[in-house]
Parts: sequence; C-alpha cells; structure tokens
Amino acid sequence: MGEYKKHWWVLFGVLLCTFTLLGWGGAEVYRSAPPIPQQFVDSQGQVIMTDDDILQGQSAWQTTGGMQLGSVLGHGAYQAPDWTADWLHRELVAWLDIRANETYGKGYDTLTSSEQAGLRQALKEEYRTSADNGVQTVVLSDTRIKAINEVAPYYIELYGDNPEYVKTRENFAMKNNTLPDLTARQHLANFYFWTAWISSANRPGTDATFTNNWPHEPLIDNVPTAENIIWSVASVVFLIAGVGFLIWAWAFSKKEEDVKLAVPESDPLTKISLTPSQKALGKYGLLVVALFVLQVFLGGFVAHYTVEGHSFYGIPVADWLPYSLVRTWHIQSALFWIATAFLAAGLFLTPHHQWWQRP
Repeated sequence: MGEYKKHWWVLFGVLLCTFTLLGWGGAEVYRSAPPIPQQFVDSQGQVIMTDDDILQGQSAWQTTGGMQLGSVLGHGAYQAPDWTADWLHRELVAWLDIRANETYGKGYDTLTSSEQAGLRQALKEEYRTSADNGVQTVVLSDTRIKAINEVAPYYIELYGDNPEYVKTRENFAMKNNTLPDLTARQHLANFYFWTAWISSANRPGTDATFTNNWPHEPLIDNVPTAENIIWSVASVVFLIAGVGFLIWAWAFSKKEEDVKLAVPESDPLTKISLTPSQKALGKYGLLVVALFVLQVFLGGFVAHYTVEGHSFYGIPVADWLPYSLVRTWHIQSALFWIATAFLAAGLFLTPHHQWWQRP
C-alpha cells in the first residue's frame, strides 16, 4: 500500500475538488431556481391561479409519467412534444390573434407587416417584463388571460378521452384518458402555463429569462444568450484540452519503457479453481442475461410505439402497458442488469486478488 500512497492523496484531492464544485453547483441551482408566484391575478386583482394550483398540476403531471411522456423545460422524452415550448408558442399565437382582432378587427395573419411588427413588439414587452414588478403576485393582462383560456382546453381535452384528439394522442403515444380526473387536468394546464411563464419572463435585473431564453421562440426573441454560446464552446474546449493534457502527462511522465510480458504457454484462466462463492454466482449471471433480454424486448416495444401509438400490431396494449410505463421499465432494467453485473464481477474477482488470499 505504501507505494501507492501518493496516488491515494491525488485521488483524495481530485474527489475533494470535484465534490466541492458539485456542492457549490447544487447550492446555486436551488438559489437561482425559478420562482413559483403565490398568485397570478388580473388587472382588477382577481386571482387567476395560485401556487397551490401549480404544485397540484405538477403532481398531476408526474402521475402521467412525467418526463417519460413528452418533456418539460427540455429534459424529457420527445415522443410527445415539449409541453413548455408547445404551450408557450400556442399562447403567443393566441395573444397575437386576440390583440389583432381587438385592435384592427381582423386576424393577425391578415395584417400588414408593419402592423404585425407593432403587435410583436407589444407582445415581447408584455411577456419579457412580466416579473419586473415582483414574483410573489404577478399581474396578467386581459389579453393574456384570454390567451390562456383559449390554450388551456387543448391540454385538458388532450389528456382526457375526447375522441377529437384520438389521432393526436396516438402520434404522441398517449393512451386515451391519460389523466381521468378533470380537476387534475385543469391543474395540469396551470403547471404548463407556469413553465411557459418562467420561459418568457426576464429574470429581474437581467436580459434573459429564468430559463436563459429557452426554448427558442422568435416571437419574443427567445434566442441563445452570449453566455449560452460562450460556455457551450468553452465546455467542449476544456474537455478536449483536459483529455489532451492527461494523454500528454501519461506519455511524458513515464520513466521506463513498457515491460514486454512473456506469453504464457497455456491459458491462465483454465488453471483457476472456482471457490464455492464463485460457483454460487451463476444465478447472478442468469439474472443479468434475463434483465438484458428484457431490456432489449422493452426497447423494441418502446420503439414500436413510434409507429403505432396505441397498439402493438393491432393489439390495443396502451390501456395496460402505456408508453410512459414501458419506457420507464426499459431504463430501469438497464440499471438493474448493469448493477448486478458489476456486483457479480466484483464478487467473482475478489477471491483471486492477492490482498484477499491467505498466506
């Protein structure tokens, strides 16, 4: 052990630095997390929704599979849309059309370029400054409330069993009546609105939204910031430079040439006598194979949902094995067989290591 002492100190130093950075980053994430306003109100002070409505909507979203069914804030699966980007765009389009009819008496698409530009500027100013007057009570304009009320029914019906949306659900691999409770679907719409709000409102004191201008939305100039681009490029450069440094250090720090090992006359593995504990690991191997095969078949099942969103070669399996559940099992089975394989390998190799052999 003494000859490796300096290496242990190097390992300790690396772990100390990395976990310090990890802890600092975690604290920053919580410190700068987007706020959940206590209430959204109209211009008269009438409450539109509260933080409790949003949190109940989050719980409702989690019961449907969460990130396994579509995505929120760009972090999930994309068989279904990113609900944040989808809601935001629908709401912005609805706002423009409502304001166009109120101002010019006709739809937004029929306006002249200058008229459209004026409405887009008003749209950007309203949405990007939504958090400027505080984040505990947020005042929404009458136009925005109308846009919300126009967009929300789409999600309420999509997650229900309205036959009008059967084809859409099939394209998204969503089973019919994904969220049976109407109240839960209404809360879900509130949650999706909140994710769109933090994606469109500037963080106080900055020119970027709470999500750093994600998602891309030209209607309100949600485009990558300079910081986004710089850190994206820098991270790639640092990664390549770090790998290059490790290779250089390893190549030039070696003080002796590689020792040429003699080829054994026979395979050393054939001379290993298995201990009782190693023989008992056979069941681990069978379990690893079974889990691996299960993962492969579940992966094919998940992929098939892209073709038939509600069925498997005509069999309506979505009612019993919905996409979100199968995808979860697909990922979990991979974790289980990999963990089991590592555990089995460690238990198998340990008896042959010199540290564990009795003199």
